[in-house]
Amino acid sequence: MEIDAVDTAPAKVDADVLAFAVPDPVDLPPKAQEIDGLLEGELRRLIEDGELKGKLGKTTLAHAEGRLAAHRVAAAGVGSP
Repeated sequence: MEIDAVDTAPAKVDADVLAFAVPDPVDLPPKAQEIDGLLEGELRRLIEDGELKGKLGKTTLAHAEGRLAAHRVAAAGVGSP
């Protein structure tokens, strides 16, 4: 497994999984908001449905379905700031 940290526009990250950190309580950081826009609001819907959580160790996976260069997006809970 190879993990790279990059400061690149989310739409251009060519990876199997594009991951970002989510605090508890859930608040999408600016890059995650950009990803949400590219995913047509899917991350917000997951938050509203209670599936995307910021609790430490919780991970939510969404499929990009061609909307990003990455195949999937992972929201990784990092707990309280």
